[in-house]
Amino acid sequence: MKTRLSNCKRKNKLFLFDLDHTLIKVNCSFYFGIFLFKKKLLSFTCMLRLASLYAMHKLGILNLKSLHKGTFNHFFSGLPANTVEQHATQFLAEILPKYIYQPALVKLQEAKKNGYYTAILSSSPDFLVDKIADFFNVDFWDSTIYQKNKCNHFSHIAHLMDADLKVQTLLQMMKDLNLEQKDITVYTDSYLDLPLMKMAGQSVGVNPDRRLKAICQQSQWPVI
Repeated sequence: MKTRLSNCKRKNKLFLFDLDHTLIKVNCSFYFGIFLFKKKLLSFTCMLRLASLYAMHKLGILNLKSLHKGTFNHFFSGLPANTVEQHATQFLAEILPKYIYQPALVKLQEAKKNGYYTAILSSSPDFLVDKIADFFNVDFWDSTIYQKNKCNHFSHIAHLMDADLKVQTLLQMMKDLNLEQKDITVYTDSYLDLPLMKMAGQSVGVNPDRRLKAICQQSQWPVI
């Protein structure tokens, strides 16, 4: 987990962003799989399995936990972490600039310009989110963590940054920064983040999925 919050003296507001389909237009984990397939590091069978898992999740057949468990077990389990991280660096250098969602980036830049705290909470794995958070230069980030064993190979999912953990993380941030609900703004594309949005003084749908779009309309939350 990375944070620079303790070193900052800023106005008491927090702008919290989801990552996939919010600050960037795509799911970075899935596109990383495509990248590895093109580099012939991921077999056609594995790529089909990854695509199948992702499709079932988008259709609501597979929950987030099952998606991550299936993806990890079918591909990342046992792989050398250094190798994966090296490919992640190359992948992000190639794709990140062209997949930034500019309307969300503008909101992030405005928050930074005004001296507010900025953060990313993402269910994508840490070896991707770490580098993306550095690129956007946010104050804090947290993500799904892939644990490494003594041989520095991926062994298991240490924790999954799902909606419940996002809520716990935000509560801790609010305590650490002495913030209230009215001081929080959340940007996300997914109805899965609804518990997080309900904690915020301002919630914003970013290209929201069908269910979140309906909720935004009912709650009169802005959409970008």
